Amino acid sequence: MVEVPYKFSLTEDPYLQGHAIHLPGERDSRTILSGATLLVAVNRTISRYRVTPFCLKDLLFVEPVDLSGDTVEVTIKLAPSGEKLQVSIVNSRTGGTAGEVLVARFCDEKPTDCCGESPTPGLHAVKSGMEVERGEFYEFMRSRGYSHSGEFQSVKRVQVDRFDFDTANGECMLERGSSLDAVIDGGWQAMVYSVLSEEEKGDEGILLPFFIGRASGRSKDLSNSPEAEVTAQFSINANTLRGAIIFIERLGDTSEILFEASDIVFRRKRQHTPVSLSVFMPAPFLKKIGIRSMACRLPGSLHSPDEFFQFLLEGGTTNSRIPSSRIATRNQLQKERIIEGGHFLTGVIQ
Repeated sequence: MVEVPYKFSLTEDPYLQGHAIHLPGERDSRTILSGATLLVAVNRTISRYRVTPFCLKDLLFVEPVDLSGDTVEVTIKLAPSGEKLQVSIVNSRTGGTAGEVLVARFCDEKPTDCCGESPTPGLHAVKSGMEVERGEFYEFMRSRGYSHSGEFQSVKRVQVDRFDFDTANGECMLERGSSLDAVIDGGWQAMVYSVLSEEEKGDEGILLPFFIGRASGRSKDLSNSPEAEVTAQFSINANTLRGAIIFIERLGDTSEILFEASDIVFRRKRQHTPVSLSVFMPAPFLKKIGIRSMACRLPGSLHSPDEFFQFLLEGGTTNSRIPSSRIATRNQLQKERIIEGGHFLTGVIQ
């Protein structure tokens, strides 16, 4: 396993301060690390160890990274086979791992180099629809808790066309002077805007990228071509919060893909919502399902989901002495303090 340290610092990279959110119920905004910044950092790191183009699949943002403490250190781990990627926060006191923030697998498919129309299914240039300029866009986003500033105000204009009540297709023009991660984040902001613009204002929480089925791109200094134009085409379903996006740099008659992501799933982040216990489901299983029945048999004579739920609400415990019917020498075990108890099913064990 190759382990590479990486540091994010507001002091060394003050532009990161511009990615701020305001969660419902909290007095002040907090600075969190953009998922796009994390992806660009991963891209730069793995390019030192892999010669194939940057491409990840089944990418899961496990937990947002809070930058309120100025500096966060992470460890980027690459499996020896080159198939798995893992990013973990480093505990500043012990030096050990404090928790995963991103997991993914490598995809060796070659990203498309150039494009006329978008190669990502379901995306196309928007010819008509609602158009919003930068000032109005960020005024609306601030009203919904997105307190972005500086380079992370990278959206110049957004145009959204709704084909039905659920799906929105859009296109946005992005600032040329922004860093690549701020440009990518701007495209995600436009996707969020197209969903929120149809909702009533409330305290539903902040929408953040959670899962990406496939992401590909390459490291690029956007300041090399200041006269070029960067646009993003996207599509998102307002009910499932699932969509796709592609970022295109156009210079004269040439077009180049900077970054593309398909099967993006957003989720809402609310105050005090635990996010480290997220359930990961690969893209093929992110569909509506129906549960026809449930059953369980657990220690403590719990024989139904209802009994188990009530047991959890009451904060019960099933710890008990070892039943004599299980281990005839239990008293000897307890005397030697090898084992003193456990959690055991009752009745006949088959």
